[in-house]
Amino acid sequence: MEKRGFSWNGSAFVVDHYDEVRHTYQRRLAAHRECLKAKFDPKAGTAACPADYDYDDNCESNNDLSYLSYQAGKLDRALRYAGKALEECKDDPKQLEAAQYNDRRSRGK
Repeated sequence: MEKRGFSWNGSAFVVDHYDEVRHTYQRRLAAHRECLKAKFDPKAGTAACPADYDYDDNCESNNDLSYLSYQAGKLDRALRYAGKALEECKDDPKQLEAAQYNDRRSRGK
């Protein structure tokens, strides 16, 4: 668990060094997503990427794996990943919309 400091900016408390923290997260997430795409095994419906707690079972990864599984014809896995994404993506409207799309598509709707 990482501790973060907050500062008052005159109207709200904000995370100290937010831009730096966000940039680091976005960079690591992009690298993880590229790994999923590059190492996805269509026969197994999984990707052999290094374990990273922050990205392995998160909204974006589950959306990506659902999409890739669907493309590979692994509808059971696509539906499982879409279900996880529906749970994980509640706070991100754009990703939630993608999860709902993946879920509908995996169910054949």
